[in-house]
Amino acid sequence: TTRYLITRPGFLAKEYNAGKRERYFHPVRMYAFISFIFFLLFFSLPDTDDVTELTEEDKAAMAQNERKVKESLFNSGIDTVLTQKADSLAPGADKQRKQPKMKYGLSKAAYSSVEAYDSAQQLKPEAERDGWLTRRFNIRSIELNQKYGDDSDRFAKDFVKGINENFSKVLFFLLPVFALLLKLLYLRRGFFYSEHLVFSIYYYNFFYFAGSVMLLLGLVPSLSWAVQIIGFGIYFYLLAAMKQMYGQSWSKTIGKFFAFSFLFIIAIVLAAIVTILWIVMFL
Repeated sequence: TTRYLITRPGFLAKEYNAGKRERYFHPVRMYAFISFIFFLLFFSLPDTDDVTELTEEDKAAMAQNERKVKESLFNSGIDTVLTQKADSLAPGADKQRKQPKMKYGLSKAAYSSVEAYDSAQQLKPEAERDGWLTRRFNIRSIELNQKYGDDSDRFAKDFVKGINENFSKVLFFLLPVFALLLKLLYLRRGFFYSEHLVFSIYYYNFFYFAGSVMLLLGLVPSLSWAVQIIGFGIYFYLLAAMKQMYGQSWSKTIGKFFAFSFLFIIAIVLAAIVTILWIVMFL
């Protein structure tokens, strides 16, 4: 099954939909297995930056940049102290010092606590108060600022961790969307949605297989060219698979391939926005 998956794009989906299923590994079971392998490698393998040794020239350049940064921070620190001293003598300085800066979340409002925000809302006429969604964003921003404070590094780590933890879920929920777009593009061809779904699952299987190989090759810096070739291969594999599966001319297949790519990119962007909102609201 793996041999046909690699060498004959679209063949396995065509065979499955034709009822020839006993000879091949079931696509759903293969999806569960190969996706498990992919995410096992994705979360367990070290980052390539961690396994790359720095040359003496790189270390010297890093040390020089570090000295420049420290000098810049020292000079800016003197300016900051003088500026703060001048600001402390200005009228209304007490109010300025009490005004917190909202670093995290989706709100520009500046409140030190939820109680302060609620009090400010009560002072406004009912018609001018924040709606449910705006209120939720403001409260969440206050909670994030209270949780992380000036520790932006910890916020970044937790945010990236949330992205990684939801990566597999986003791909899974995009699978039926993948099949739906194919159904719309080949509406006149008489294929059932389930047949498009089988095709999509086999493509996902190839994606996870090729992605696993890319992760392993990425551990060897000298093989970065191979990783790039496989990356392009994953994309154009879909073109060959669509040609095999749906049997249209190359011109029609290429046109629908780029139309599908455009529509699926929109779906990915929307899914990314929803995921980011979800992470920020429940981090």
